[in-house]
Amino acid sequence: MFDKIKGIITADDFVEELYHQVAEMVFEGHEAGTLNPAAILSRFINDEDQYKEVAALFNAGLKESLSNEEQKKAFAETVMKVRKNSLDVASRNAKDITQLQEIIKQQAALKQLHISLE
Repeated sequence: MFDKIKGIITADDFVEELYHQVAEMVFEGHEAGTLNPAAILSRFINDEDQYKEVAALFNAGLKESLSNEEQKKAFAETVMKVRKNSLDVASRNAKDITQLQEIIKQQAALKQLHISLE
């Protein structure tokens, strides 16, 4: 699924600190061809709450493969929500009008985006 979301969301789109850390590790591992969820999970072993939350991330998933239309739609909607949230946070933290205009442009483009898992 990484190929389907490439160019749409990155680790930087995960604005909550824990999710951002995990996303960075996942994206880097995928790029290097060494994605290892157990190794990522072990980095949080000293904080029980974070460990449980990260474990839940890796155990969450779609019940079947993405062959079901509802599941495809749910995945696409989740990707869109992550990106929209990222842009919303960026717009609230924009430093100047040029940056804000670029964010608004990206928000408009997001409305036209179609994610296909085919």
